Amino acid sequence: MNTATRILSALLAGAALLSLSACRGGETASGGSSGSTAASAAEAVPQGRWVEQEAAGIPADVSLTGAPAALADGTLVAYGQQGGGSGSADYHTVRLTSADGGATWQCETPAWAADTGVLVTWAVRPDGTAVFTTVDGASWRVDPDGAVTQLDLLEVATNAVMIDQMCFLADGTLAVLPAAGGGNMTEGEGLPGAFFFYDVDAAQVKAWVQTPGGDGAVGWASAGVDEDGSVTYFGANDIPEILPGQDADGTVFAYYLTVAGDLCRADLDGATSTVATRFLENAYVPVTVDAEGAICYLDSTGLYRQVPGGGLTEQVLAGSGMTFSLESWYLGSISCAPDGSYLAVLLNMGEDICKLYRYAFDESLSAPTETLEVWSLNENSTMRAAIQAFAQQHPECAVEYEPVLTGDTGLTAEDALRTLNTELLAGDGPDVLVLDGADAETFAASGLLADLSAVAEGTDLYDFVAAGYTGADGTVPMLPGRFSVPVMCGAAGSLDGVTTLDDVAALVAQRPARPGADDWTALEEDQRYALAFDNVESLVKFALQTSQPALLTDTGLDEAALDDLLAFVQAVGDHYGMGNWPQQMFASGSMGNFGGVDAISWEPGMAEYALAHRAVFGFGAMTSPTWLAANDPEGEAGGQTILQPGLSTGVWTPACLTAVSAASGRQELAFDLVAALLSEGVQGSYQNDGMPVTQAGMAATLERNREEMEGHGYTGGLDEVLAPLTTPVQLDDALFTSLMTHCQAMLQGSETADQAAAGVQQDLALRFAERQ
Repeated sequence: MNTATRILSALLAGAALLSLSACRGGETASGGSSGSTAASAAEAVPQGRWVEQEAAGIPADVSLTGAPAALADGTLVAYGQQGGGSGSADYHTVRLTSADGGATWQCETPAWAADTGVLVTWAVRPDGTAVFTTVDGASWRVDPDGAVTQLDLLEVATNAVMIDQMCFLADGTLAVLPAAGGGNMTEGEGLPGAFFFYDVDAAQVKAWVQTPGGDGAVGWASAGVDEDGSVTYFGANDIPEILPGQDADGTVFAYYLTVAGDLCRADLDGATSTVATRFLENAYVPVTVDAEGAICYLDSTGLYRQVPGGGLTEQVLAGSGMTFSLESWYLGSISCAPDGSYLAVLLNMGEDICKLYRYAFDESLSAPTETLEVWSLNENSTMRAAIQAFAQQHPECAVEYEPVLTGDTGLTAEDALRTLNTELLAGDGPDVLVLDGADAETFAASGLLADLSAVAEGTDLYDFVAAGYTGADGTVPMLPGRFSVPVMCGAAGSLDGVTTLDDVAALVAQRPARPGADDWTALEEDQRYALAFDNVESLVKFALQTSQPALLTDTGLDEAALDDLLAFVQAVGDHYGMGNWPQQMFASGSMGNFGGVDAISWEPGMAEYALAHRAVFGFGAMTSPTWLAANDPEGEAGGQTILQPGLSTGVWTPACLTAVSAASGRQELAFDLVAALLSEGVQGSYQNDGMPVTQAGMAATLERNREEMEGHGYTGGLDEVLAPLTTPVQLDDALFTSLMTHCQAMLQGSETADQAAAGVQQDLALRFAERQ
């Protein structure tokens, strides 16, 4: 089996102490009487807040493979990889140590590194004894004096493909979690157990742990294709995490989590029991154990601590303003330092970098005295980045941001918007609004939003962005933080003259129909269909997003435009036989570094064109300039990209559409948050939710991706794509839902085109009547 290991390079130098907004509640200075002086009032301000600090002293080409561990003397130690990657001659193992709680580090190449190979997974005992695995599957023990002994961990774990995790228990026992896998593995060829306890000194297994089947889920970590074309799975069993545990009487054991989030324990004899069901909502977040035996875990909303069987979960540190809250960062691993700080290894998958951050509570700093509330229906990664930038500039102001539809709240978007409108009309509610998914035009005309023109004047917004949100009176009620462009792609010259929906329908009619079943097998040229509409929803969305301005008027739906749109849907849907397609059970697509270093998502419209080689043309929402370096049928530059045809022209799609409440009592701070959103640092960052709305942000994005894009043959063309843009369009949910319902009925034969048009008109009649 041929395998390849992709190691992220690290960029871990330069400590930047950031005073951020999360604070420890309930701490106040001792004060005087109720009639206190100004001085005593100042003393009553809560003191202390958490700060985020990027670790210093770690070379830029070092990538950590786990969070640091503490030795008995309080020193922190970590191991990593250094060099140009797995194919580089100077690729080697390094050891890092810190004597100040993880703020600064010293890096060295151990004398034994050349003999053992490059380290992957590791664990360290408090006495300094380290056990690690290497990229070739070998396992090793290194004593504090540097003596090296080879172990047999992978050999012991029969049928395993690698060692996934290891941790030392308090008595020195090593808990080892292997990963099973293999394309040809059959029933009965699994591992002897889920994980095992290992005596490092005796170099032998103490016991295997057989875990209950639970829900029977098996989570495969990844899959790859060998040179002979066979698929090999690199998997993990149903144990996402193992952790050290210890009872009050000193009895040691191992905690383990199931995929369902249950917290269980395994004793050294292999006996198991459940400690708490549904202990974690998501079992695949970084988890560690602190000095008091509490389990701590990290997700994008914050860092949490819970004593097993000991009450409610405590939020130690809020995620707002922290790097780990950003969608572009993958949460790798965490650990607790002896001084009470937390250390987190974070990976930016778009920029291919790894960093270590330290989170410590500083009692000398004042707690935030102001709070901004940010509202959105759904999670928004660019707003998270803006909050982080704002927090660096305004440590005195905390930011509360929890999207209202996050989690199992039972709320609908309509419920949330109705509540928001009521609060704003009453002069209450949030300070900053992200209006994605809302009726932006209604909000803009409501008088409930503050004017952002002063903020806009200080930026280099693209002209089409500024013009799209500047009213006739010069006011700017809202501004987007990102945008995308609906486009079509094809071989050079293949889309010449394609400007209307009729032209697109003609392209579809000239090619075979797309099969209803999902399939990624490449097709011969003469068998390829025109466009990868994989369901009625994708077809209706294609037609509507570049036609909506022509359909919606002040008084109702334009009848001729509606008839034209339905005719397009019927022509394509009937050609593909969509009325008889089975219900789609799952969404397909792909995410990867297509054309650049920034990872982008391709739905079937592009994936079946440039990856699977099944469609003649591609389409989708262009969320990164790197699309232009992957726009030909082979996923390289040199293809043709045009604005997606529709009944309207110059259409672009805003995202992170941000406004400030006119009733906010903290408008200046709210304006500063919008300014942070439009800053070069945020605009130029990778967030995977659209392109920058400022020219400086786009320049930074191009510069970050330039070498990779040019390697794919890119020589330019972005300006030509952006030049015709004029009209921002957010899909109208009510219109889209109605069209979906009636187009489905039309394609299944239960409604004629005329009946479908009448049905859509009727569905929206009440809304237009209320406007009269």
